[in-house]
Amino acid sequence: MLNSARSVQWAQTPEQRFRTVLEVGSVGYPKLAARPPDVPHEFRRRFGGKPNHADFLEGYRANFPQDYVAVFR
Repeated sequence: MLNSARSVQWAQTPEQRFRTVLEVGSVGYPKLAARPPDVPHEFRRRFGGKPNHADFLEGYRANFPQDYVAVFR
């Protein structure tokens, strides 16, 4: 009877999402337009160390929307 009142919720912190992007790069699946290990390095080169993982993910989504969807769909 209580089973119908239960639900599951999926949540990831920005840190976990950032690590997911890097892990996809080491696994090589799915194929992406940009190598995931290179993207954070380029982001840091352009914006320095001040932006956090949430800022990186917003930039990743804006600059690589197809890659973002492939990783987080």
